[in-house]
Amino acid sequence: MRCSRPLIFSTAVSMFAFTLAGQALAAPAPADGAAKSVVSGDYECWAFSSARADLNFTITGAGRYRASDDSNGTFTYDAASKKIAFTG
Repeated sequence: MRCSRPLIFSTAVSMFAFTLAGQALAAPAPADGAAKSVVSGDYECWAFSSARADLNFTITGAGRYRASDDSNGTFTYDAASKKIAFTG
């Protein structure tokens, strides 16, 4: 198992699941089930059981990420809805 808590990014057309790459197991989720932040590291994208390397990204710090094409951007995370909004 790559990650016990994958991030889900949903669009009107399709759904993608991002898992923290290279991690045997993530830390347990808080008792309330809502993570308060996104763990730094490399994330892999999977869509309908197929790898989508062009959508991989790295969380580099609080609110910052690097895309697979080496561009940088920012993101916000809503712990209540478990949604991430990327900008950049």
